[in-house]
Amino acid sequence: MEYQSTPARERGNVLFLILIAVVLFAALSYAIAQSGRSAGADTALETTVMMAGQITEMPAAIRQGVARMLIDGTTPSAITFTGAASPNDIFYQGLATNVLPPPLACLPVCTVWTYVGFTDETHGLFVGGVGTDAPDILSILPNVTQQVCTQVQKGLAFATPAPPVQDTAAFDWTVITNQISQPGGLKGSATTIWAPTLTAQEFACVNNQNTSYFYYHVLLPQ
Repeated sequence: MEYQSTPARERGNVLFLILIAVVLFAALSYAIAQSGRSAGADTALETTVMMAGQITEMPAAIRQGVARMLIDGTTPSAITFTGAASPNDIFYQGLATNVLPPPLACLPVCTVWTYVGFTDETHGLFVGGVGTDAPDILSILPNVTQQVCTQVQKGLAFATPAPPVQDTAAFDWTVITNQISQPGGLKGSATTIWAPTLTAQEFACVNNQNTSYFYYHVLLPQ
C-alpha cells in the first residue's frame, strides 16, 4: 500500500477517524477503571486499575501522532520513534510525547516503551485479522505484571481475564526493532504471531509462553 499526499477531503476524513479513535480509547480506559471497582476494593487493587488505564492510554496518543504524520504524506515505513532530528520522527516533530510507562506496572520496573516499525511492505510484524497481512506499526510494553495484565484483559471484556498465551514460541521483538526479521511475522507464521484468541485485537496483554507478560498496541494497522 502506498501513501501519498492526501487531498483536503480525505484529510478531513482521517481527522474524523482520529476523533473517533480518541473516543474509543477513552471508553476503553473507562471500562478498565470500572472493571476493577467494587465496594470493598483495596488500595492495591485501585493502584493496579490505575496503572492498567495508563498503559492503554499512552499508546493512543502516539497513534494520533502517527495519523497526523500520514496526513502530511509521510510513508509508513519511514516513520521513526527515536526522538532524533528527522522530519519523520514522531517525537522530534512534537506530534506526541514519549511518556514513560508507570514504573510499578512491570517487573522489575517499567522503563520505556518499545516501538516496532518496518522498512518495507512485505516484511515485519502484523496482528492477524487487523487489516491485511501487511506489516503494522506497534508499541510494546514488556515485563508487565500479571496483575496489571489481567486487569487490562478485564477491561477488554475477554471471556476470561487470564491473559492469553502466545502460541508456539515466546515472542522476542528485540530482534526486529528497526530491522527486517522473517517475512510474515516474527515466528514465521503465515497468519498471525499471536494467540488465536487475539485475532483482530488491536491491543491486548499477552502471556509470553510463561516467561513474562507484555502489552501490545497497534499504532498503524494495515
